[in-house]
Amino acid sequence: MTCDPVAVNPTVVFSIPLIARHRARDWSQVCENLGQTIETLRRQTNPNWMAVVCGQTQPDGIDFDDQVIFLRFTKPAPGIDKGEKRRSITEFCSQILSGDAYLFCLDADDLTHPKLVDYMVETRDPSGYLIDKGFMYNTTTGETAPLHRADKDAIRKQEGPFGFALVPRRLDNVFRKLTGRGFANFPPRLSKLKSFDSTCGSCVAWRCQFGQTKLDVPVLPELSHRLIGLSNRNDLMQLNYVPFHAMMYVIGHGENLQEAKGRLRYKTRYIDEFKMTQRDTQQALAEFGIREERGATGNL
Repeated sequence: MTCDPVAVNPTVVFSIPLIARHRARDWSQVCENLGQTIETLRRQTNPNWMAVVCGQTQPDGIDFDDQVIFLRFTKPAPGIDKGEKRRSITEFCSQILSGDAYLFCLDADDLTHPKLVDYMVETRDPSGYLIDKGFMYNTTTGETAPLHRADKDAIRKQEGPFGFALVPRRLDNVFRKLTGRGFANFPPRLSKLKSFDSTCGSCVAWRCQFGQTKLDVPVLPELSHRLIGLSNRNDLMQLNYVPFHAMMYVIGHGENLQEAKGRLRYKTRYIDEFKMTQRDTQQALAEFGIREERGATGNL
């Protein structure tokens, strides 16, 4: 990364590693999820973007062209090979692009707000971007929850010595686990709201300068998105925060990595605790071009 000014109209490159077909439980679902992701990219209000999908098998039902490219992955990489695929995408971009760009790490089942590219191209931060505001969407239930940190003053007002959240934490937590709602209908604690970058990996856009020598091509830091977010909040990085709810983290479709690891219950519990009203849910889904349909992500 560099702190030099960014040229006008940088390209936003969405780096999308795709799971190997033999590791997927339902390949058709993987392809459908990717199709939803690509459709939200094609709805971007600014055309200065491209997507590179890297995988062993070309997915079905995707219209690949000059803007959405399939890069075949042929390296032997047993186990989770997401990092190797991202490096292959970076190397590929260094061969076909020149000039300033943002390399956005995007999972193959997450959805982008239509104004995301426009914001990055117009503001042109010299380091890159971090998304700390977004939504979590459970396609099985059709429910959503916000992913952003609460205002500190609001937390103090709710959880202060004279606030209404005086129910002991442990009792409240036990009650929520058993019933899915707060003790005696108490609202959830605002301090437990999670930011998008602490929950989903589709949150970082690194500033790159392509067309340099091979040694100058940036290699994405091997850091977790949680560590990146923590470092940025402590001023160890200078990534610019996108000021609106710019991403949607999708769960419940059966091919989520966290679900494969058995961690989905933490996500569904979070939605149960902070789920939005039906009206707010419909508005959020509409912003991302999603037609609400339980059991699937719906049509875009």
